[in-house]
Parts: sequence; C-alpha cells; structure tokens
Amino acid sequence: MGNMQNLVQKLKKSSYLVTTIESCTGGLVANLITDVSGSSKVFWGGRVVYDNEAKIALGVLPSILESYGAASQETAFSLAENGLIELQKSSKARSKHTICVATTGLAERDEENRNFGGVCWIGIASNCNPTFVERVDAPPQLSRKETKLLFARRALELLEIIYTIVTNGEIEDVPFTCPENHDYKSPNIRKACFVRSTNLVCMWLFVGFATLWEVSGYFGIVSKVEDLEYTFLAHEPEERAPLAV
Repeated sequence: MGNMQNLVQKLKKSSYLVTTIESCTGGLVANLITDVSGSSKVFWGGRVVYDNEAKIALGVLPSILESYGAASQETAFSLAENGLIELQKSSKARSKHTICVATTGLAERDEENRNFGGVCWIGIASNCNPTFVERVDAPPQLSRKETKLLFARRALELLEIIYTIVTNGEIEDVPFTCPENHDYKSPNIRKACFVRSTNLVCMWLFVGFATLWEVSGYFGIVSKVEDLEYTFLAHEPEERAPLAV
C-alpha cells in the first residue's frame, strides 16, 4: 500500500491522468489504484473488456483478434492505444500527461497442458512516450487469484517506470548504457533506463531505415515513398460501451 500511495502522490504532483483497460486482470489494476485515498485526482476511470465483443466495442480491430488472439502482444497494444484515445476525449485530460494501462492474457493454466497459460501482455500508452508492450509469465504454482495480482502489480510497476521516464528528473543522470554498478535510487530507475534506451535505439533504427529507403529511391533501387500506394483500414465501432468508473 505504501508504494501505491507514493505512486499516486507522484502522479498527482506531476498532473497525470490514468485510465485502465483490463481483460485478464478483471479490474484489479483499477482496484489497486483506487484503494489509495485521493486517487480520484489521478484516476479517470477504467473498463473491463473481458469478452472479444467488448474489446471490439473499445476499438480493437476484429482482424487483430482473429489473427493473433485476445491474449497477444498485438491486442495489448491496440487496447492501450484505444484506451488512450478514449481518455484524451475527456475535458479533464487537457494540459495533463495521459496514460492508459492495458492488460490481456490467460490468468489460469490449462489443466492438460500446464505450460499453456499464466501469461499476460501489458500495454502502456501515453501522450508523451511511445506505446510499448511487456510480456509477463507467472510461476506455474500460483493460483488464478495470485496470478492476477502478480499481473496487476507488474502493470503498476510499468506505470511508475513510464512516469520516471517522462519526468526524466529521476534518470537524467543515469548513462544510456544503464551500467550495473551505477547508484540507482530504486530498482525501477534501472528498468526505466532500459526502456528509455530501447526507445532511443528503435527511433534511430527507424530514422536510419527511412533514410536508406529515401536514398535507394533517389537512385532508383526501390520505389520512392510517394510512388507507393497505401491502403488504410479504418474501423469505427457502431457503439461504444460506457466506461465503468
């Protein structure tokens, strides 16, 4: 509880607004946040999207669910992105850092195959950091309830890591190589460093690839970007389910 209180105070001080979109954790992330007095200052609301129909109502493309399944990295990414879009429509989101925490996975092990299940993909989307997804595997000896709690707590750890990256004050003196012998203020600071460094590497890889593509197009090695035709698939749900706050 003490750690959650500290996190809520940090989010409140830095003008954060959080929403949760949960599948396998069944609202447990939202419950842990709202256990803290004063959490209404930082927690906008949450939604449990357990059935695939509920995920589609939020904005997840049916093709994503058909191709990858509900318990997948792609679905977690889409849940987080669509949850953030929903949050940013709120008047309370103006002039605030907005973050969506999404969970999807399998909380229980398959009785016939104990290696199947006990897995969660946690997606974190924000208006100030690239969306990312982390896979969390639960030890096989944990019960369904213990597994859900493990996933929910890890989701909140990731929320704190994103806070650390965005505010930057807590990691600005940490080298991008994240050395093991550095004097970190907390374990999450080093984890935040790894996420920051990964985002930076991915950004430069993208810039490098885009530059190479443009140069190749200039010399006629590949088609220029403006010569390519793109097909955008848009999905607008017929009706959105109301948020459960």
